[in-house]
Amino acid sequence: MRPCLFAVLACWLATAPLVARAAGNDQPSPEHKRAAQKTFEAADGLYEAGRYAEAATVFRASHEFVASPNSRLMLARSLREAGQLAEAYREFVGTVADVDASRGRYAETGLAARAEGDALKPRLAFITVPSEQVRSVQVGSTVFTNQQLQSPIPVDPGKLTVTLTRPDNSVVTRELTLATGATEALTLEASLPEASATVAPESPPVRSEPAREPVRSNPLRTWAYVAGGAGVAGFAGFGLFGLMNRSTHSSLETDCASAVCPAGSSANVDRGRTYQTLANVGLVVGVVGAATGVTLFVLSRPKAEPAVAAIISPGYVSVRGSF
Repeated sequence: MRPCLFAVLACWLATAPLVARAAGNDQPSPEHKRAAQKTFEAADGLYEAGRYAEAATVFRASHEFVASPNSRLMLARSLREAGQLAEAYREFVGTVADVDASRGRYAETGLAARAEGDALKPRLAFITVPSEQVRSVQVGSTVFTNQQLQSPIPVDPGKLTVTLTRPDNSVVTRELTLATGATEALTLEASLPEASATVAPESPPVRSEPAREPVRSNPLRTWAYVAGGAGVAGFAGFGLFGLMNRSTHSSLETDCASAVCPAGSSANVDRGRTYQTLANVGLVVGVVGAATGVTLFVLSRPKAEPAVAAIISPGYVSVRGSF
């Protein structure tokens, strides 16, 4: 049961801050700061327990609440201990950049990130790409934009698939096997087998067929699924933290039955308030995510399909369609 609850919590923590930031809240509120601190403490406990993959997820959530170089440094360390070396190196480099942008703050964090990143670098391989000729590069499941290609891309040694996307959306896919410490320079020349110079006389003629227009994916449909997933995670977070808040409230009612609360109960009060705040945020994320997902899904449908619209008002959500 505990791994299941952690998966829901981690998913919600990873999505709720993004939605809050998307609303234009650039400066962290006191609630965000408290949530970041509590999330950081939870992640630190996971790190000390050797649960590095889980710690990385929760440290990332803390960094989303408040973009602190300290949480990003711990995220890099967790990824390194979990064996995700290339991603860990990118976070070490990102931590150094954040410290440099802080104008003298977090000096010790910057020194630690630089030293640990330099120590990790010999264990990686790197690829270079002509950034002026591509729109994006995908290595495994990670996508790098044109602006991220000014420096070599760190990758884990071994076999990997690299997909280069040109400005005209055509792609070139490469299968590579890189040794530790190697650097591979990629080009955009497609790796196609050479055509045979002769044709057997008994070969039947090849019938040409008219070219078919490629089926293009609709980006709105993709974002509809993303928003819908965020909505589901938000409702899950609302339910989870609501239950935790109710449990804390029941505990306080039991301890304070005689109208006198024992010493140390203030911590339970603060914990209950935090759970209530997170539950409220989860409810907002769930409603906004679900409504946004429905709306984007409708907009992504072909014009010939029935038109459907989402109607949202305080306390009321509906979907209306016409044919």
